[in-house]
Amino acid sequence: MEQARADWVLASDARSVTRARTLIAQRLIGLPDESVEVVLLLVSELVTNAVRHGSGPVGLHVAWGNGTVRVEVHDQSPEWPVVRAVDRDALDGRGLILVDGLATGWGVMAGKPGKTVWFTAKA
Repeated sequence: MEQARADWVLASDARSVTRARTLIAQRLIGLPDESVEVVLLLVSELVTNAVRHGSGPVGLHVAWGNGTVRVEVHDQSPEWPVVRAVDRDALDGRGLILVDGLATGWGVMAGKPGKTVWFTAKA
């Protein structure tokens, strides 16, 4: 099966997290529910990070097929995300821990300007 792709540009606004989830869910129809739920959770985490810690509009790209989903989230901040240890009572700070634990792979690529954080998941 050939890979399908979709791209969007979202505002750097908290409402973009819900919008990103909706856009991705509309494209991944037909994939197993468990896979889609993992992708949507990780999309939420990366878009939230881009809105909270990045700058400029948020680029969202998804490609799927051949048993894999790849999502890329771009923002214009040059600051790379860092997986950090969090106190068990902390209210936030676990996003990249979730990405690291649930994705089949993830990383960061330098962009001009900014960076792109990506992950892959089983479709």
